[in-house]
Amino acid sequence: MKNLSNLCLFSCFVSLCLWSQFLWANDNAKADAILNKLEEGSVVTNEHIQAYIDEAEALIGAKDEARKMRLLKAKCWVHDFRIPEENEKAINFANYWLPKIKLEQYPVTKIDLLLCKSWFEENKGEQQLALSGYQTALKLALETNSTRVVADAYSLLGELQSYQGNFTGALTHLIKAQQLYEELNLPYWQLYNLTGIATSYRRFGDPQRAIHYYQKITKIYQENNNQEQIAFVRRDIAFALEELERYQEAIEKHQQNYLYYKALNKEIDQAIAGVEIAGALIQINKIAQAKVYLDEAQQTVTSDSPEIYSYLQFYLAQIAISESQLNKAIEHIDQALAGFLANKNERFYLKSLLLQSQIFAQQAQWQAAYKAQEKYIERHEIQDKQQISLYTAEMRHKFDLDQVESENKKLLEYKQLKENEKRILERNKQLQLIIMIMALIIIMYLCYSVYKQQKKAKGLEALALTDHLTQLPNRRHMYKWGEYQFLKAKKYHTPLAIILFDADHFKKINDEQGHEEGDKVLVRLAQLSAKLMRKQDKVGRIGGEEFLVVLNNTSKDQALIIAQRLVEAVNKESENFSHYHHKLSISAGVAFIDDTHKLKDFNSLVKQADEALYQAKSAGRNCAKLSNAE
Repeated sequence: MKNLSNLCLFSCFVSLCLWSQFLWANDNAKADAILNKLEEGSVVTNEHIQAYIDEAEALIGAKDEARKMRLLKAKCWVHDFRIPEENEKAINFANYWLPKIKLEQYPVTKIDLLLCKSWFEENKGEQQLALSGYQTALKLALETNSTRVVADAYSLLGELQSYQGNFTGALTHLIKAQQLYEELNLPYWQLYNLTGIATSYRRFGDPQRAIHYYQKITKIYQENNNQEQIAFVRRDIAFALEELERYQEAIEKHQQNYLYYKALNKEIDQAIAGVEIAGALIQINKIAQAKVYLDEAQQTVTSDSPEIYSYLQFYLAQIAISESQLNKAIEHIDQALAGFLANKNERFYLKSLLLQSQIFAQQAQWQAAYKAQEKYIERHEIQDKQQISLYTAEMRHKFDLDQVESENKKLLEYKQLKENEKRILERNKQLQLIIMIMALIIIMYLCYSVYKQQKKAKGLEALALTDHLTQLPNRRHMYKWGEYQFLKAKKYHTPLAIILFDADHFKKINDEQGHEEGDKVLVRLAQLSAKLMRKQDKVGRIGGEEFLVVLNNTSKDQALIIAQRLVEAVNKESENFSHYHHKLSISAGVAFIDDTHKLKDFNSLVKQADEALYQAKSAGRNCAKLSNAE
């Protein structure tokens, strides 16, 4: 899940300076200025890049082959990787041009198109094809001595290896790329590549050092007011905070990105941020809140986006476990395992294996649980060996010179620890069954703890969203629910209605009968209104004697009938309060939306209902009025 502007900029910037010696066409200073601007990394949005491409294409002559080749790379990378059809277009574009370009004439363009093709294959989830493409491009770049594309190939290859969990290869290639970018004096790509290095440290298990780098990177982006890149790095900081178990801080970072992308109407990026918020919420047992974000994300995220889809399925499996829907959890975790395996995401593949083992254990499928645990242990041993190699790579490249001595000591201790663990595992394979039994006991204990925490969290949440007197949802709950149903109705073009009602002459009841009697009236109104509503409807007290009803998939005529029925029910109930000086009654205002209404938010709908309620009061009370606002 890489940042869109980086993708589009990558090809525009790749090795353009090496082409200057081949520019035999007529001088075209304006076209060169555009290409140079792209090369410097100062263009930060996909729309601006496309505008520059169109302008440059109009300026470059038909016989200006060298500049056409420079522009060709930009045309490949500018495709939007978040759209499956655009991934295919980019790959087809590269496949069309690659056979037509001779390596000896335009080596940088040919290698860059191969990198472009491989990158979009990676985004399709075809990790092995992408890895092979990057390795071929790197080999060609080294053979042709094209320094810039060598740096780019190292960087792309390192990022993929980091994602797949090959941290030794990742840091080796990313550090080489960093050295080349520094030699070429390319500050923008130095910063971008440094982000990849920081992310590798985070994935490897050193989040504190990763945050140190991220903060330095963010400061530079803030100085340049590059909000898109700030959001990209902020996401990485959130992941690092999760590794440090600082989940609330991580959630705040993810939510900033969620709101940022929502304001820009970037649905897929918003959905990704929502999935990431849910992952952090699950860690602190806020299951209900996590489920809201995941339900919303499912409306946008499909298997056509394999990377985020795998994470979505992983978190849905955790939700299903918390709801004791174990068969459903197995379905989700199977999809997550398949996705992480295809994407070579070793870290989450291991997590999914462990979760799968836990699900099987809860179902008393001991053999399946044992096999999943065994596979987890085997693959974890492989990852441990890679982590040992990573420390060696870190020391060899001396990326953090001020920490060399301490890192060396850690390396020796770590290697010794792993050697001891290996010997223990070799001597005690026959004890795996005992380990499984112990693991199952721990799992049962954890499940019980999670259940208790979830129950406590739900209790606190219910308390915060419930009116203490009537036990109905309170104002905060109703407005949040109403806004959600409003957006849902707008999206799926279904009708939505609300009823706003209150007790007539309620102040006189309080003044003459006392507040205790007034409370009895409110409680009875709450009971009556809740009893009359359908299962899909929700009624709540939003203040004083005022109540709000949200009617899903309900026309205006149906809503008015329901409101009149409520008025009649209260009239009938007034016999139980015959000792009052005033007859107990209510006034109600009805408002609705359908495809003919253009209201912008739920508050506007409530305002219409309030105006209709005022009309009911003006008409003598004890009645229901329908809003006639458009």
